Amino acid sequence: PETSPSTESATVATACASPKKPILRHRSPAELRSDRDWVSRGLRRKGRLVTFADALGLELEHVRRLVHHQQVPLLLPPSATKAPPRLAKTSTLVADFKLPDASKLAELVQRNKVCLKSVSVREESLHCRASVANLTFHKKVSVRYTTTNWTSHVDWAASYVASTPGGAVDEFAFTLVLVEAPRSLQMALRYETEDGRLFWDNNGGRNYSFRRVETTVQEDARLPCNSWLHWL
Repeated sequence: PETSPSTESATVATACASPKKPILRHRSPAELRSDRDWVSRGLRRKGRLVTFADALGLELEHVRRLVHHQQVPLLLPPSATKAPPRLAKTSTLVADFKLPDASKLAELVQRNKVCLKSVSVREESLHCRASVANLTFHKKVSVRYTTTNWTSHVDWAASYVASTPGGAVDEFAFTLVLVEAPRSLQMALRYETEDGRLFWDNNGGRNYSFRRVETTVQEDARLPCNSWLHWL
């Protein structure tokens, strides 16, 4: 049979139209009780029954939020992670004499013409300064020292450093490099003028004496460059 144009257009319009979305509505308590009873009867009859959450009055979706807790590393003080210091044995020289103060130094230079002014230890070197009376323009200043109680000795020349205001006193300096601190060291200063006069400073006949002392220090510890010698 032939289809009328109006009927055909209505059929096409119905086929092209998009399907309607279902409308969700909340079920009343009476409807929920009726559905539960119906589900219970179905379970008793057949043993198995597929149901949906909305039929039981439950939510259609369940959202679970997972919170990621970042683990913060435990901060420890530097002392807890630092290895204990390593100790090492070392030796140094200590002086068995005292140097004169400024007023006493000027008096000794005027009387003896030469006097030890300062002594310091820098790592493995012994640095000294001497003050001498400026008797002649050309002069020789040296130190005589021994580490064998005068069985043998060494003479070491000092170098000119500066003069005091007015030029009455000159200063000389010398350095003794010690590969290893000896058990003992004694020294005296020698001053010779251009006309052949000779003067000594031997600490009043006792010499300037040093002795070795063993100490324990950290391996990374360093003595300051201008550390002064220990005086006893």
